[in-house]
Amino acid sequence: MPKKSKKRWNKRRFQEILSQIIHSFGVGLFFISKFLPLLAIGILIGTMYHGIQTFLYADPYFRLDVIRVKTELPFSAKEIEHVSGLRLGENLLAIDLGKVKQRIERNPEIKKAEVRRVLPNAIEIHVIRRFEVFQVKMSPGGKYFAIDELGVILPKSGREPIAGLVLIEDKGVPPRVPGAGARYLSKNLSAFTSLYQYSRRESTLAGETIEKMVLDASGNFTIYLGGGLEIRLGKAYVKNLKKLQGLGYLFSSGERFKIEYLDLEYQDVIVKMKEDKRLKI
Repeated sequence: MPKKSKKRWNKRRFQEILSQIIHSFGVGLFFISKFLPLLAIGILIGTMYHGIQTFLYADPYFRLDVIRVKTELPFSAKEIEHVSGLRLGENLLAIDLGKVKQRIERNPEIKKAEVRRVLPNAIEIHVIRRFEVFQVKMSPGGKYFAIDELGVILPKSGREPIAGLVLIEDKGVPPRVPGAGARYLSKNLSAFTSLYQYSRRESTLAGETIEKMVLDASGNFTIYLGGGLEIRLGKAYVKNLKKLQGLGYLFSSGERFKIEYLDLEYQDVIVKMKEDKRLKI
């Protein structure tokens, strides 16, 4: 009796498995019948696209004949055309505009390059250059490097300070030897920019030359004017700069060059005279 039961169970199990296989096969055929037309259409579209692409790439009507470059000094149109890697006569549709853009922007003096196709036979390139706004000295005894507003280090450099650019020093930035295209790693760059703009708008400093701006390890700002005059501003540099408005007479008289520094950090302005000098008020 147990043997017959086991045989019946095996037979039922076999029938169930067979039924599942047939059902799965039927479901598969159903989906294939439903989606086969879509698959065929997809293959047809892909084949047509490839054929049209091959035809257009071979069509001499879409050959690159003109490269138009809009640029700013010191770059010439010929220089940009050369670094772009474009070649007259190549198929316009086959050109990878992204790669052309990358090749141009490898130059650290170029901030942005815009490249677009103009059918049937031209490429237009618009180059935006970087402008130096400050200079930095990254290591003792090292070179002075020009940087743009984002802190990108430009090729313009020298052993002597770069004329016309304000030197900035952030004591929290570790010394290193940079290269063109690297970044001046200071999170306070925007603060230096703001300080410079505020200083230029301060009428008391009209006609004064700002030679250097320094941020010490404690977060205190100091600016140095021509002739070595030091103005200590502390952390609240915007608020403290306004204290200069009542000190215009110090800058307009001959006494200005007798001052070693002004300290505007405190409620009362501190005026420190150079050694053996006296201020006439």
